[in-house]
Order: sequence, then C-alpha cells, then structure tokens
Amino acid sequence: ASAGPATQNTPERRRPRAPPMRLLAEPLARRRGPFGCARCAVAPEWSALAVAWLLFFITAGATYIIPPILFPLLVDELGITQGEVAMLPAAFLLTKGVLALPAGELLERRGARCCIAAGTAGLVAASAAYTFARHFWEFVALHIAFATCFCVSGLGPNLVLCNEIFGPRRKATAIGVLVSGFSLAGVCWPPLAAAI
Repeated sequence: ASAGPATQNTPERRRPRAPPMRLLAEPLARRRGPFGCARCAVAPEWSALAVAWLLFFITAGATYIIPPILFPLLVDELGITQGEVAMLPAAFLLTKGVLALPAGELLERRGARCCIAAGTAGLVAASAAYTFARHFWEFVALHIAFATCFCVSGLGPNLVLCNEIFGPRRKATAIGVLVSGFSLAGVCWPPLAAAI
C-alpha cells in the first residue's frame, strides 16, 4: 500500500531536448562560405581588394607612369617646347592640391566604391583623349582631368575602401597589398607603353 505514494512523489526524469538544427547551423554558416569551405568566408573582402588593386594599378599608370614617357614625343612630333612640357606635371600637382579637400567631401557623401568607379572611368576616357590631343592647352586640360580623377579614385579613396571592408587584424595587410599596385605599375606600364 505504501508503494503507491512513493511512486507518485518520485520526480520524473526528462530526457534533455536536442537543440534545434538551426542553432547548430548558424555558427557553421558564420565560419563557412557559400561553398562550404572556410576560405570562402573571407573571399568577398579579398575579391573587393583585388578589384581595387587592379583599378589602382590602372590609375597609377594613367596619371604618374605613362604621361612622362610620352613627353619626348610631344616635343619631337608636336613642336611643344620643353618649358611647356614642364608645366604639365605642375598643372597635375596643383590641381591635386586644390581638389584634395573637395574630393574628401565627395568621398564622405558618395562613398569609396562610387568614387573609385567614377574616377577610373574618367581616367580611361581622358587617356583615350590623350592620343588625339595636338595642342598645348589640350594637354593641360587633360592633365587637370587626370588630377581630378586621381583625387576621387587614387590612393586616398582606396585606403578608405580598405578601412571599410577589412577588420583591424587584416587592415594593414590589405593596405600593403594595395600600395604594391603603384610599384608594379611603374614596372609594367613603361614596356606596355613602348609596345603600343
């Protein structure tokens, strides 16, 4: 007779509930990329850096590397004097200095990606127009255009982009990779320009 109450007072053991599968999958999804490999998780950042590196490589070549290579041709074939040719880098650097602050304000409003894309497109157009220029004032205008485009798509905007897409542990590495594009442009663009 006493077995009944004792059985009633014994606490029922409950089996531990298994956590939902989505709770187990969420940390895995954070660690792994869309193709199931851990390396894919960082692919978007490094892919964006690769595109920025390529655009900076083009920007450095179009503004700093190729124009000085063409200066002797301007003197020999178009009759532009040495003094006029010396004014072209001055026009470029002066425009860069004047537009540095407005370019920074534009970068704050529009963002690094938009500025880099627009500036690189402008550089491509100005570089194409460079081959058709024949007068000194046209070259001055094109060097001013080069400087304007460099202000919104050069080193500064690309550094801002690195700060946006990389965390503190990878930021310095990303900036180092990006800056290498300028050095490699100085190696690759002169033979390319000579071949063209």
